[in-house]
Amino acid sequence: MELFQFTFLYFVAIVLFLVAGTDEPVEYGVDVSFPMQYAEVSTNYPWLPHNMDPSIPTPREYKDMVPQPLGDKQTFYKDFVEGCKKEFGKKGKRCVQTELDRIAMTLRQPQSMQNYVRTLFLIMDRTE
Repeated sequence: MELFQFTFLYFVAIVLFLVAGTDEPVEYGVDVSFPMQYAEVSTNYPWLPHNMDPSIPTPREYKDMVPQPLGDKQTFYKDFVEGCKKEFGKKGKRCVQTELDRIAMTLRQPQSMQNYVRTLFLIMDRTE
């Protein structure tokens, strides 16, 4: 199986696993369940002192980091990458590079999106 296919199928399985069996919806931002903008997920757990008591200042390492209501997802992600590397042996370095490329693409792709609706209407208007 191609590395990309394996990574994609594994990612889909993870998402399905996270969604299945949840009784109450949990709202959270990016980099909580799986890295999307940074190579690590949030470790800003709700039970940390600065999250329990608003009078305690937020430590620098948690500044601008979204709360992590899903538990230790960083270990889960590290195990995912290590499992990929182990599965592909000598080619396992590609797993890390594929993940870095995926994260870079999620940051780069939205800014390159174009809305062609207006252009289409202009073209259609000129042809009539």
